[in-house]
Amino acid sequence: MKLLYEKSQPGRRASAIPHHEGLPEAEVPASRRRAEPPRLPEVPEFELVRHFTELSTRNFGVDTGFYPLGSCTMKYNPRINERLVALPGFASLHPLQEAEGAQGALELMGRLPEILAAVTDAVDRANQRLSKVEQIKKFKLLPAIWLPDTDELTPTMKLKRKPIAAKYEAEIDAMYA
Repeated sequence: MKLLYEKSQPGRRASAIPHHEGLPEAEVPASRRRAEPPRLPEVPEFELVRHFTELSTRNFGVDTGFYPLGSCTMKYNPRINERLVALPGFASLHPLQEAEGAQGALELMGRLPEILAAVTDAVDRANQRLSKVEQIKKFKLLPAIWLPDTDELTPTMKLKRKPIAAKYEAEIDAMYA
């Protein structure tokens, strides 16, 4: 990808700032004024928009893709947790709640196939960028929330592999049986 300066051609402008009559001149001391205008890239507006759009697609974001933080396939994803617990009636749900008061949890259970499809899609997209040996072959969604400084994660969000392997031994063995 070229820099804007490499795309620059004299005389091209992305926009023109209108000059309004009757406005006072800026009071900038002579010692602070530039001797020459700043050397800015000269590109048309469409080129400028394309350039920054291209840059934005190179950024990683939780909402734009799956990011494998290690070789373990069990990852912490706060976005999905935030969406799920924000469902109406879900945040203050008690384990012994009547069905009428558990509509958020029931909606979540109804949306589980959609959630699994979204996770599967994210894994598939991630696998396209990985070599065969690095690809995620199998995974399982766990009915647990992993928070920092617990059995599964350190305070800096790193996986605690040995405790995870011990705690989820049955699930891991079932995936590879």
